[in-house]
Amino acid sequence: MRRALLATAAVACGVSVGALRAQEAPRLPDPVLDRVVPVYEEPRHRQIFRSGTTRVLELIVLPGDTSLFHSHEDPIVYINLSSGALRTQELGKDWSQPGGRGGARGAAAGAAAAPPAPAAPAAPAPAVRVTSTTSYAQTPATHRISNTGTGTVHALVVVNQTKGTDATTPKDAGFEGAPELTNTWYRVYRFALPPGQAGTHTHKVPAVLAQTSDGTAVAQGTRLWALNETGDWAFFDAGSAHEIRNTSTATVEFVEIEVRQPAR
Repeated sequence: MRRALLATAAVACGVSVGALRAQEAPRLPDPVLDRVVPVYEEPRHRQIFRSGTTRVLELIVLPGDTSLFHSHEDPIVYINLSSGALRTQELGKDWSQPGGRGGARGAAAGAAAAPPAPAAPAAPAPAVRVTSTTSYAQTPATHRISNTGTGTVHALVVVNQTKGTDATTPKDAGFEGAPELTNTWYRVYRFALPPGQAGTHTHKVPAVLAQTSDGTAVAQGTRLWALNETGDWAFFDAGSAHEIRNTSTATVEFVEIEVRQPAR
């Protein structure tokens, strides 16, 4: 009887160890899931427009979805229409924690955390945030992203495939206020139009306009663009005067991005 029990235990132990090893075994490479593509060919970064060296992508990552590995070689701007808990895995590294980057490490174990400094009251953050990553120009990156949250990640993405320029100024575009974000590749302005009002200006470089609130508007440059909801957008060539008119009964908010390029 004792021998039978020992044999049964040994078999059970062997099955458990075998199952554990099977779980720990690395996944075999998948030629589809593991292939690397340029960001503008990655299905969740759908390219919706291209003019010369300017690309506009629409990023949509559903809850639980993971992108393909994709490469970034050019500076980029994100107009973040909705957020989620994104984590990143750089090629050859571990997954990051949600909100971080692949391969990032936390503080050393046992390290004492510094007490937080008193924070000054902050102005309310805009509902639609604009962020930019320019390091890809010097250090290209390959990674994939996964949405571990419950909400859909949605953003408009503008890619500048040039060396950029510091030659233009905000006054060149006719804006009186300071830009919200400035670097060698982009200058970002945020503004609002009350009902019925319009504004006209001209950029020396290509520009992308995005609606960031409810309401309706039209943008007229070399063609007419209808703007009917948050996330609608328009594109204007360098040197093209354009008018933006609020056609609704509420104030409509916009972000306009100059895609800064060397003069031709």
